[in-house]
Amino acid sequence: LWGNRELLMALVDYPEKVHEFQRAILPLYLEHHRRLYEIIKDEVGGSCFSAFQIYGKGRIAKLQCDFSAMISASMFEEFVSPYLAEQCRLLDHSVYHWDGPCALQHEGPLLAIKELEAIQWTPGAGKPPTGDKMWYPLYHRVRKAGKSLMLLNVSSAEAQALVEEFGPEGLDLVVSVKSEE
Repeated sequence: LWGNRELLMALVDYPEKVHEFQRAILPLYLEHHRRLYEIIKDEVGGSCFSAFQIYGKGRIAKLQCDFSAMISASMFEEFVSPYLAEQCRLLDHSVYHWDGPCALQHEGPLLAIKELEAIQWTPGAGKPPTGDKMWYPLYHRVRKAGKSLMLLNVSSAEAQALVEEFGPEGLDLVVSVKSEE
């Protein structure tokens, strides 16, 4: 609501005000999410986040904080982690959209959120694609933390290699192919 520059300054100059706003906005988000769920849920209580092709029983959401690329690890722990954890606690299923190498500095606190179920990794512009083996060490750490892994736009060859490396459990791959074969 403030814009990036103003929020960055407020994190330093008025941290308690930022927390006050976070505490005020979180229940509003969750209430509106609940209302939307009541409208769109199917006959078994399922819902989705269609942009990532996610479906699950109960309230499901894709969470993110792309702003985290602009803040320190300690600021992430103070201003992001507790609110993400609370969102996850109040949802039935959650996946975090982790966006780009600049956000990797938050790996520890992010993976420590026990209520967070899954990570969707986006490498960022100019980086090797999601299915590239250079990301395997990161994926191993995500899986070791007990999180499912969602990877978008992998090729069929990359999908095969990923399943061989990580097994099918806890792995959600969106595979781009030109034919059924």
